Amino acid sequence: MPMLQASTTNCITLTGPNETPLGDWCDGADEQSTLSKEFIAIKVKEGAAAADKDISLSYKLVSDAQCTANANAPTDQPQSFKITQADQIVREIACFWELKSAPSKRIQITLEPTSANNKDQCIMVNLINNKDPAAAKTICCEKENNIYKGEMGKDVIVVFESPKGSDDTYVKNFQVTYQLDTVQDNKCAEIPGPPTNSDQSFTVAKSGATIPADLICNWTIPTSNGKNIRVSLDVGSSQSETQCVTVGNEDMTDAKNICRTAQGNTFTSTGKGVLIVYDGETSGSSSQENFKIHYQFGQFH
Repeated sequence: MPMLQASTTNCITLTGPNETPLGDWCDGADEQSTLSKEFIAIKVKEGAAAADKDISLSYKLVSDAQCTANANAPTDQPQSFKITQADQIVREIACFWELKSAPSKRIQITLEPTSANNKDQCIMVNLINNKDPAAAKTICCEKENNIYKGEMGKDVIVVFESPKGSDDTYVKNFQVTYQLDTVQDNKCAEIPGPPTNSDQSFTVAKSGATIPADLICNWTIPTSNGKNIRVSLDVGSSQSETQCVTVGNEDMTDAKNICRTAQGNTFTSTGKGVLIVYDGETSGSSSQENFKIHYQFGQFH
């Protein structure tokens, strides 16, 4: 949407596709603006008295009026918005939203898979400052193509365009879920699987007898059906007081440190998933012995 800012008496001519005239603007007048879903050609008007002087234009993307307003700032907790306020998305509208990332985190966007009629329930996502259109990723409400993960600390833009068609052509509205996602160091171990009624475990570092200095790891373990998850560390080791993790519910309520000591080596969630954090920067040891983290459904007795 170009806008002309007053400064001299320069004039420009604007045209759209097929040389459709959009008017002559002169910057001695009040602010002028126009909207276009396609390109706008701008040239200095022939015979302009001050054509050799700079003309200041500003432009920006704008969403159509039917689109949902700006999304809330991303946080560690999932948030969502629908494409439009109405249940049906009308033809030939375009919407965009900018999502701001955070240091050491990336934006994750998810669409819920639907069973049918999802070929037009898609969005295009790209890094805001990425000038390569080929780098954009399209995700849809379909399995195995419904998740986007950005890059650490980089903002993203989400774009939706409804298809062309007849006046009675609609796309069923759908929800875009987004949140900040911690970028995991590849030296951190991976969780072997979702919790069960049997004990499972993983080490802090993926391999080796010691944990690399300054390693920071985060693990989220989701629950199901509101079951509690219990997390524990084995007791023992000469470094037991520094072999610790911070554990809390997935929203970090009731968070506490647990260590490999006889007292204080367990945590039980309250019907939620758990978030486990190992911070090597505060462990107090530059050469930390690798250790296991245990988890399963249930309570400690």
